[in-house]
Amino acid sequence: MAKPPRPKEEVEQIKEKILNAALDIIIREGYENLSMRNIARRIGMTAANLYNYFSSKDELYLTLLRNAFQKLNNSLRYMVRDVNDPLQKLMRIGEAYINFAIKNKNYYEIMLMTSAPRYSDFIGTEMERLAYESKKTGIEVFNFILDILTEAFPEVGPGKARLILLELWSNLHGIVSLYNYGVLQELEDRPIDTLNRVKELAFEIFQDLIKKFSEKR
Repeated sequence: MAKPPRPKEEVEQIKEKILNAALDIIIREGYENLSMRNIARRIGMTAANLYNYFSSKDELYLTLLRNAFQKLNNSLRYMVRDVNDPLQKLMRIGEAYINFAIKNKNYYEIMLMTSAPRYSDFIGTEMERLAYESKKTGIEVFNFILDILTEAFPEVGPGKARLILLELWSNLHGIVSLYNYGVLQELEDRPIDTLNRVKELAFEIFQDLIKKFSEKR
């Protein structure tokens, strides 16, 4: 007699467990060491059973990537849900980005800092559609912020607005990356409350950049 199907909630819990194991392997051992067998061994499941939930390590990785960008997207949108002033929106965006990058260090690393495959690597494969979904979610985040920035600085034009956004992003990414990799901590004589300090430092840099662009209006 065949086993009854697992409840949907249980299936989602198992998928989450599998995804967490895959993320841990990518971060600790690198994408090249991600395999269905390695994941199965981590969570006490047979590799054959793992295929009931995901078709390949690429599907696992791309699902993680899509989920990470969606999580960031949701965080940014939530922070500006009740704000009308575009400059204030940018400040909220900066704060939310810093918090996300530090709180979700492993997600942030696979999004922007690993040498794992990207969309172009999956073109022409069965994973192309999922890879595009991951890329599209990332583009949605960028365009969402770009729209707010364009609203804040309408006189600069779309081309200049993109350059401004890249400058803001590069500065935020740089400071949180220094923290996530432990570099900033090494510069501290007394690293107590380093997390709060780096958040304050990153946000201060972001505010100064916004102020600089505002003064040029």
